Amino acid sequence: MGALWFGGLGAGLVAGVFAGLFGLGGGLVLIPFLGLAVGLPQHEAQGVTLAVMLLPIGLPAVLAYHRSHPIRWRLVAALAAGFVACVPLGAQAANAIPDRPMRAAFAVFLALAALRQWRVSSGGGAPGRRRPGASDLHGLWIGALAGLLSGLLGIGGGIVMVPLLTA
Repeated sequence: MGALWFGGLGAGLVAGVFAGLFGLGGGLVLIPFLGLAVGLPQHEAQGVTLAVMLLPIGLPAVLAYHRSHPIRWRLVAALAAGFVACVPLGAQAANAIPDRPMRAAFAVFLALAALRQWRVSSGGGAPGRRRPGASDLHGLWIGALAGLLSGLLGIGGGIVMVPLLTA
């Protein structure tokens, strides 16, 4: 077994912990690790990450969350519809962008996500609470934005959907 296999195993273990803790698919961990530590080009790291997140990460996480916190399936349907409609557009855009600018775009996205999380956690922009069901009305556009960014950046969408659903 080669270094690539062991590097992938290590990245998978760390991404699994992040997926369970924060509801993220692991793309924030896998893509940089596969690019920097394993040496994959940005597009390949994004493609591998999306393939991993489809079933092996998503299904066990959904089942674990659903046991403790029932999932609103109508909202899931709206998010999925928007996501599925826009993910091909993001993927087409990603394929048109060279590797180096794609890596830079991913780094900028990570920095903006980190900045937003820091602001929220420090009380400088904490999300408000909406009435129950209000997010159901916005599920389609939230899913569309998450799908577009998922296809473009190789992220699972949780990094986009979780902040928007809680805001």
